[in-house]
Amino acid sequence: MEYSKTEGSPCKRRGDLLFYCYRLYRTDPDIHNDKTRLMGLMIFKKRHIYCILLLFLLGSCSAIDEKWDDCPRRFGVKVKYDYNMLGADAFAAQIRSIRFFIFDRFDRLVREEVREAPFREDVFRFDLPEGKYRFACVASDEKWETVSRHWEVPHSAATLHRLEEMTVRMKGIEDNSLSSLLPGLWYASPKSPTNTDRMLHVEEYGEDEVVMSLIRNTADIRLILQKGGEEQLQAERFYCAVEGADNRATDHADNVISGERFKYLPYIQKTITAQEEGTGKLEVVAAEWTVNRLTVNDKSHLVIRDQETGMTIFDRELVPLLLMLRHEKFAQMPAQEFLDREYEYEFYLMLDEYDRWAQLLIKVRDWTVRINRMDLE
Repeated sequence: MEYSKTEGSPCKRRGDLLFYCYRLYRTDPDIHNDKTRLMGLMIFKKRHIYCILLLFLLGSCSAIDEKWDDCPRRFGVKVKYDYNMLGADAFAAQIRSIRFFIFDRFDRLVREEVREAPFREDVFRFDLPEGKYRFACVASDEKWETVSRHWEVPHSAATLHRLEEMTVRMKGIEDNSLSSLLPGLWYASPKSPTNTDRMLHVEEYGEDEVVMSLIRNTADIRLILQKGGEEQLQAERFYCAVEGADNRATDHADNVISGERFKYLPYIQKTITAQEEGTGKLEVVAAEWTVNRLTVNDKSHLVIRDQETGMTIFDRELVPLLLMLRHEKFAQMPAQEFLDREYEYEFYLMLDEYDRWAQLLIKVRDWTVRINRMDLE
């Protein structure tokens, strides 16, 4: 969290203005010397004009003070999303709603507000009385009405009292499985990895601005299951899941809260027709998931089974597979930073004639890692 501050007011020292007017008025020029009489009269007139102008300014300041005395000060919260692989701030392009949580200097909730697109600017203005404040915010690529159906986010002082009680939890997990298409979710707080713990000082005069940097917590995973030759694959034949997940909730610092393990089932799994060069049309299986925040300690597995034979075709830890892309392109980037910045992954799994997986392609944007079965055995 960055912090900038502008202080001062032309109205804070009216006593200095009065004293200056007095000194200026009492300093008469020496007009008894004939050689300086004309110049002295000109200086004397100018000093009277300056006194009148200063007194006018003093009266204006009094009016400003009377107007501002009962008004709360204004400040800005600039929200950005440049902690990604795009090399640019994608806030305007991806965010449609954002919920702000405002805490006092003792981390007690004093207000929460929802803002929705179209946003006039990326600096959000609030009116608050003098004091020191911290902020947390939850953002999404959907309207907040949609977000609230899939995510449990505190919505009032009745459910949230202090910053350290802040949690964001997924809804819709039944029988320890989730098969919903989740709205994209972003988070920022003074304790999250992309921000520093700085309080905003709202004072009687001046304006302050806080910059909050979002982390995208959700990731999208797409799987294409394909078999060589002319055999066509049907979606209902295969069980595809991300099993052993332990990331249904995050805390005020965006750490994953451990709980009962569950599995992600695809929100869509279907047979699609692909065009194979030289062989015509080919039917493959496509499955898609949205998962909550992935960390280096995540132990979930990508599992694929043949439901006709009961054979497990593929069962590997998800995060080590994703981090193979980091080793190829971003060897110097910390593993957790890579997982936080990237959010779209594609897997292409090729089956051999015995329905065993033969080759896996992992693709992120323009980067691809090719893994042969023998390389992992």
